[in-house]
Amino acid sequence: MTRIYRRGQAVADLTALINPNDGPLALVMSEVGVVSATQLRDWFEGVARDPFGFEPFDEVTAIPARVLRDGGTEGAPDLSVFAMNLAASLAAWRDEVGLAELWSTVWAEVALQSRPVRAAFFNGMREAAAGLVPADQPVSEAECVSQPREEVCAKLCALARAAGPEDRKAVAMADYGNDWEQHLSRLNDVIDAQACVIAKRDNWFPLETVQLKSHCPGEQGHVPALAVLLVTSIYNGDIRGDIEFRWQRQAAEWRALPGGERCAIMNGVRHVYESLPDWEPDVRPVGTFVIDAPDLS
Repeated sequence: MTRIYRRGQAVADLTALINPNDGPLALVMSEVGVVSATQLRDWFEGVARDPFGFEPFDEVTAIPARVLRDGGTEGAPDLSVFAMNLAASLAAWRDEVGLAELWSTVWAEVALQSRPVRAAFFNGMREAAAGLVPADQPVSEAECVSQPREEVCAKLCALARAAGPEDRKAVAMADYGNDWEQHLSRLNDVIDAQACVIAKRDNWFPLETVQLKSHCPGEQGHVPALAVLLVTSIYNGDIRGDIEFRWQRQAAEWRALPGGERCAIMNGVRHVYESLPDWEPDVRPVGTFVIDAPDLS
């Protein structure tokens, strides 16, 4: 599998951790002769335009380990420098043993960071060099997740439970009204009694109408249907490609949702990306499909 999307998302998350106009990163890199501050800003601007397709300058991937050891404050490894190096290596498709060596210098410091920051680093390393790191400094799957599954799904389920009778009926009617009463009964069971998870055995009622309505941004019932589909995919795996397929086609509409709805949906999509290591949407232009940074509010 060509993991263009996952690499690009990892690059976007890593570069979001760094302000190229501030702090020790530009100073350290210019002092060791790797790159000038101007080149560094240009690199970040290119990544912002298209984190999946921008070609970085080669010198960034050659940052020596001593920069990480000596570039930080009070002897601490400089995580900004490592983030830059890891992002550049991912963008240049250079998965080198050197990354694993650099990881050894920052692993302990990364472990002290907040969950979203840890997830950005661990997802980057999962794509770049997971098989090369020392056994006592593993790229843990659990650390690749910005938020606990239960927290993400609780907000999504709250969206679904906020749907009134007419919204739920709109979902149940999505298959041209066929068997809508049975679809509605099962949908109510899923939302109110099953924590918004459609059981794997329920491959028609209410799954068929939930899938159909989640294809229709802007229509009544779309958001609760999408919320249920996201929770189901998070718990059961995106085994039918439901979220992958819809993200490829509806990302712009999801971004245009009102604040609370957008936050819950984006956090759900991010959890799918972070928790399912083979999730790989086929998207172009890829820069349009960067998942929002996690919102922990």
